[in-house]
Amino acid sequence: MAMAEHILLVEGESDQSFFKEVCKTLGLDANVRVALPRDSGRFHNGKEGVFNLLPDLLNQLGDA
Repeated sequence: MAMAEHILLVEGESDQSFFKEVCKTLGLDANVRVALPRDSGRFHNGKEGVFNLLPDLLNQLGDA
């Protein structure tokens, strides 16, 4: 059974680089994608982009 991909949403590129290294060190890089708001294609990076994208991501959560 394949592990589900998890998204760690960060504000900017320096955050992305840092958390990619953290995930790699912890062995989580195979199933955790460190994403920026602009990766969605609709929002700019930054705190506002994160807040704008959160409702979409929360709707994707299942009732687990």
